[in-house]
Amino acid sequence: MRNPKRTLAYLDELQECGFTDQAFSHLHHFREKGEQHPISTHRAYCEKTDLFRDDGNNERVQIRLELVLKYFKEYFRDPGVFAELADAAYILVPPL
Repeated sequence: MRNPKRTLAYLDELQECGFTDQAFSHLHHFREKGEQHPISTHRAYCEKTDLFRDDGNNERVQIRLELVLKYFKEYFRDPGVFAELADAAYILVPPL
């Protein structure tokens, strides 16, 4: 099980680099419903949750955030690529 507090740390670091609600909506599973889930709503959920269910959608969001952060820091350093990185992470770690 993954700790939602790790998601908060990833979001903190990503937002400092220019990660936006628009980019976040590219990697959140609500995109399947055509919804743009804002970072603030996901943050609020993570703040009140102790653990994510193993292999659940929120754990997958955390893995996608980790991938976006890793590739952003290692290869890009341009906030303009966040949406594309989020799309790629979504393909690599699809929702349930």
